Amino acid sequence: MTRLVKRLGVRQQVMATAQLYIRRFYSKVEIRKTNPYLVLATAVYLASKMEESPHHIRLVVSEGRGLWPESNLAWSIVNDHYMTDLPLFYAPHTIAIMAILLALVLRPNATGIQSASSSSATNIASAAQAALAAAGQAKNGTPDKQGGRTKVQRFATWLAESTIDIEAIVDCTQEMISFYEAQEQYNEKLTREQINRFIKARNLDK
Repeated sequence: MTRLVKRLGVRQQVMATAQLYIRRFYSKVEIRKTNPYLVLATAVYLASKMEESPHHIRLVVSEGRGLWPESNLAWSIVNDHYMTDLPLFYAPHTIAIMAILLALVLRPNATGIQSASSSSATNIASAAQAALAAAGQAKNGTPDKQGGRTKVQRFATWLAESTIDIEAIVDCTQEMISFYEAQEQYNEKLTREQINRFIKARNLDK
């Protein structure tokens, strides 16, 4: 919230009011049942209005997106998975966790094992597999000595402590990486020509 308020350039009173709104809201609603990012942005928007320092909702949302890139990237991955067979075979929570993992791998922090520019499918696969392997080892009783140092490692630790099927996450991750590899090589003109060819060969255009 502090970072969002600073980017918007609002007064301290606005932040104090927004914090009060959030505390009141979460005193009655479980955080697990909400999207904290939306709650935070909404609280800041309402507080700025109440304190006579209004900001357009589009500006608040835009600044929030800039501060939480992993969230937007994860949603993009979730949207992309509908172009695969994954929705037919895996539960929504499995897809969501896979999307979070790939988002963290694609946008690691400064101390991460990957650089932000290394976003090829091969590098993504290596980083994702390393995180899942660490989670699997921790689940089997072999702790990760470097656990908790990066977002990816913290996520792997959380995954190991959960009851989630890691093998399913591995399969989903590999499927999405294969999809992105195919997307990189996709040629729309060639694909259209191939489709037209088999349509004409079987007289399906009549």
